[in-house]
Amino acid sequence: MKTHPGIYHIHIDSQILPEKLEKYAKEALGFQAQDFTGNPYGYEHFNPVRHLTLKTSDRGIFNSVWYDLEEKAAEFGLVGYLEGEYILTDDFIPYKQYREIAFPFKVYRRVLSGNENEQFRQTEIHLGMDKDASNPKLIKNLLDAGLYGVYLPKNDHTSVIFTIQGFVKNIRPLKQALLNYLRESGG
Repeated sequence: MKTHPGIYHIHIDSQILPEKLEKYAKEALGFQAQDFTGNPYGYEHFNPVRHLTLKTSDRGIFNSVWYDLEEKAAEFGLVGYLEGEYILTDDFIPYKQYREIAFPFKVYRRVLSGNENEQFRQTEIHLGMDKDASNPKLIKNLLDAGLYGVYLPKNDHTSVIFTIQGFVKNIRPLKQALLNYLRESGG
């Protein structure tokens, strides 16, 4: 499953998305609804109720939409958050038979406190896998290690998206450890 590195994403993740804001985002700005459809059973989750996405390779469009959206979210009363991302890399990991190996780290899920030093996440890792074609033990290992899992429907399958979010200094070292683990474990 490939994303496209070198592009920008803007997400509207809301618990309450005012109808006026949703209409404006879709009709004036080109957002598409990409709502999540659930989570792996038995793990804490806190999905947004609505998840809208805009993708662009143009930084000027990203900036223009971002500032416009910030104003409209405040005006219309968004309950949730806006997320701006730049997709820097996309590492494809070819499938191979699963083998059980120890997971290299553990993270603890929590929501941001909203304090001055926790207004946003600096970076994140997204790992997308085919929910039904991936080894259930691999999925369980990722969840048990603290990665957050959510289901997202695609054209030909349901993807399970795993994320780890935080400060760059904490997340950067986990990327290579995760890649090494996935290449060794397969699944």
